[in-house]
Amino acid sequence: MNEPDLKKTTAANFWKRIFAFGLDFVLIFLVGFLLSIPFEPFFIESGVYGVLIGISISLIYFSIGNSALTHGQTIGKKVMKIRVTDQDGKPINFSKSLLRAGVLFIPLLLNGSSFLVLLQDSWVIYPISMLIFGSIISIVYLYIFNRRTRQSLHDLVTATYVVKSDLSEKIEPYLWKGHYIIVGVFILLSLSIPIYVHNISQENVFSDLTAIQETINRTTNSKLTGVMVGSSFQKGANGETVSREYARVTLWLPEADINNPDLAKEIVLRIIEEYAALRNKDVIRVTLRHGYHIGIWSRWQTASFDFIPSELMTADDPENLELDT
Repeated sequence: MNEPDLKKTTAANFWKRIFAFGLDFVLIFLVGFLLSIPFEPFFIESGVYGVLIGISISLIYFSIGNSALTHGQTIGKKVMKIRVTDQDGKPINFSKSLLRAGVLFIPLLLNGSSFLVLLQDSWVIYPISMLIFGSIISIVYLYIFNRRTRQSLHDLVTATYVVKSDLSEKIEPYLWKGHYIIVGVFILLSLSIPIYVHNISQENVFSDLTAIQETINRTTNSKLTGVMVGSSFQKGANGETVSREYARVTLWLPEADINNPDLAKEIVLRIIEEYAALRNKDVIRVTLRHGYHIGIWSRWQTASFDFIPSELMTADDPENLELDT
């Protein structure tokens, strides 16, 4: 990769950008915490949509902070003496700053959000996948390896630069063409993720887990947010390695009733009634959660309960379950 010497560029120092970003997000987290004091009930009622609150707050802060309204400096950038400019070294307008913030923060805050569960059966998951995984990988890659200008994906989309705060001269654009190819590969790979997940979901075990989710959401006042099956290995009494089959079920409760073993038992009974293969598991752990996640702040109360499926089935007829109606 034949790029000009970084020392001859006007790009802001790598670590200064990192520290500025970190300081800004500490402030964003603080805003989320302060808002949670009077608005916690609203955050809880928002459920999986709560992440949109954090996205909105982040977009407002960074769109204003990186625009001409504040001379291209968020609080973090002002402390580190760097700023966002266009190619002419001038601050950018609000609309361009909003686009820049959106390209950066929407993928970061949506990543891992339960909000995506709502889109798993829709074609929308494909562009969303590209937006999240392709964008995040590309942002990190360009930020590390585009040494000449340190422009990452959000900078390239908006033709912006992060430079030293005292710079006012025109900037010479430069980007190694190989970066375009690599970013293109990242995006194509990200589009393949939902295809892979969809193909797996057609297998029996995953289709059954989808049925479990629909049953729980339909018959209880809780929302299933995760089901995982697997094996764990531990040393037995004689020193031999013993395999233990398990299932883990996580549910979100709208009310703070997490210390409820009867509800957890009801959930397990409904699950093993719907999905017979789980009856052979050594243990099923149910985790009840109550709280919220708004992307920039979260608060959870959790309680976990372990059940042995065979003990929940009647001794005289293992096909019949003690399910309360």
